[in-house]
Amino acid sequence: MSHIHRFAGVVAIAVLVSACTYQTTTRPTAPQKVYTDYDTKIPGKVALVVDAAKMRQEVTGCGSHVFPVDAREPMRISTVNALENIFESVELLEAKPANFNAGTSGYNILVIAEVESLDVDLSIERGFWESDIESDAEIEIAFTADTPAGRQVGGTLQGRDSALSGAGQACEGGSVAVGQSVEKSMARTLTLLAERLGNSARLREAASSR
Repeated sequence: MSHIHRFAGVVAIAVLVSACTYQTTTRPTAPQKVYTDYDTKIPGKVALVVDAAKMRQEVTGCGSHVFPVDAREPMRISTVNALENIFESVELLEAKPANFNAGTSGYNILVIAEVESLDVDLSIERGFWESDIESDAEIEIAFTADTPAGRQVGGTLQGRDSALSGAGQACEGGSVAVGQSVEKSMARTLTLLAERLGNSARLREAASSR
């Protein structure tokens, strides 16, 4: 009977360990450098709408451990941080402003960025004494930039980056790797967005002729 009890205890511990959830932390980012062919920012006031719903998901790895990610608000704030490098004024809104197409909304540019996907993959690098967890994150976004005269630029782009952390005793280190990889991927993606918009001659000309 004691053997049965011991076996049941081992099974219970295994179930608990395999079902661990480690919350991740993702902070807003800002590009270190945005490269454009111009010395000046794009003039006017930008209405920015960011759909970051897909920046919330559960990442599973290191067995069946779960690493919940909620980077919706950091993504919104980070998009503002990135676009402030190329626009004179950026205001984050929940939806397209009324009367924008008529040119009476108070904004001369409307930028919409929608997260199409967030993919995070975990892998374990086993060492002799301890193991590391590597997290690889890729973000894909679709974007448009309009003026009251119409569409000026649009497209899709992807940013990818990774992070490495010690696994810890029960893979808890994966939460650090996941959070950091999402942050780095976010910064890379939004730097690309700022550069794409900042280098658009058509957008600059339309904004200057308001």
